[in-house]
Amino acid sequence: MKTILFATDFSRAASKAANYATLLAKQIGAKLILLHANHPNFAYTPDMQTVIYDVDFERRQNQRKLNRLSARLLKISDGKVVIETQIKQGFAIDVIVGSVEKIKPNFLIMSAVGQLPQSSKLMGSIASEMIYKTKTPLILIPPKAKFKTFENIFLAIDISKNIDAIALQKVLDSLKNFRAVINVVSITENSENDQAKEYAIKIRELLKDFPHTLSLVKGENFVETFLDFAKKNKADLIVTMPQKHGFFEGLFVESNTENLVFKTDLPLISIA
Repeated sequence: MKTILFATDFSRAASKAANYATLLAKQIGAKLILLHANHPNFAYTPDMQTVIYDVDFERRQNQRKLNRLSARLLKISDGKVVIETQIKQGFAIDVIVGSVEKIKPNFLIMSAVGQLPQSSKLMGSIASEMIYKTKTPLILIPPKAKFKTFENIFLAIDISKNIDAIALQKVLDSLKNFRAVINVVSITENSENDQAKEYAIKIRELLKDFPHTLSLVKGENFVETFLDFAKKNKADLIVTMPQKHGFFEGLFVESNTENLVFKTDLPLISIA
């Protein structure tokens, strides 16, 4: 049986994303595991002398929240999705990474951060950090996204660079779950480039067993051009294959994947 792992912090955005995860689990016949990280939380007495931290109390409180969420999602799925809950002590990133390694889900789903305040973007976020911390396909759900069956999937590829056939095959294997048309899109300043045409032929060969289209779209800004093209052509899901920056480069440069997360209203799946 397929498994979807959904990480929640009980926020409003996470609640909406949970609805999405449940309906997707119902669509593909997957079990849904709800995960919450019980983050260390400290409180102080008025004189600032005694640290109060009742781990068991907080755990019980959050378990009740998970149980209520599970009951609500069970109704949304008409009782057709098996739902489990897990609560673990620790920092969110560590808990999620550890749970993914242990459970080995088909998909990890989280709320995206594109609609959050600019300060959250500057400080980073758990969702965008997870892009580079997991090899499991990560689906990020923006607050405005509404569930619908995936029929039109748009895959962003930089066709100016040599295609990693193994990585692309992993993407295609993941997308088999949805039985949708795969629209490969590469943004290029020169669509007549001979190298780009050569890579396009290689991509078509890899996609021969899938219903697909391949478009070379002229544009200078990858993210804006890709999102505009995807929306105009009624995309249900956008797909990226992120490349990790070096440490110092990552301090100053946002990847195309991170930019897409911050700017899109469409569900996004990142497959590293």
